[in-house]
Amino acid sequence: RLWTTFGWGQYSNWQFGPRLRVSIDGRLEVYSDAVRDLHRNFENGDERARQTFLSLAPDYVWLPARLSDVKSWLTRQGYRIDVDTAESFVAVRKTLPPLQQGRAPLPDCFE
Repeated sequence: RLWTTFGWGQYSNWQFGPRLRVSIDGRLEVYSDAVRDLHRNFENGDERARQTFLSLAPDYVWLPARLSDVKSWLTRQGYRIDVDTAESFVAVRKTLPPLQQGRAPLPDCFE
C-alpha cells in the first residue's frame, strides 16, 4: 500500500500496479472531496488527517521533497527514508525490508 500525492498515483500504477495499491491518483472523478481533502490536509500538517493516515498504516509513502515537515514526522512515526532526492522521497515502514535500488539510474521523477 502506497500513500502518495494526487498526480503521482497514476505513475505508480503504471510502473508497479497491481502490486502496489495507491492512496490516490490523478483521476478527479474517482475520488470524493473527502479523500482529496485528506491528502491535502495530511501534506499541510493537519493532525486529524495525520491520525487517519496512521490508522490506514500504509507500507510506503512517496511524496515531493518540498514536504520536509512530513518527512520528519514520518520518521517519528515508525518510517525510515529509503529514497531521498532533490525531487522526492520514499518512506518505508521500519518493519519492512529496505527498498532495493537497482544499478540503473532513478527515473526523472525521483531526481
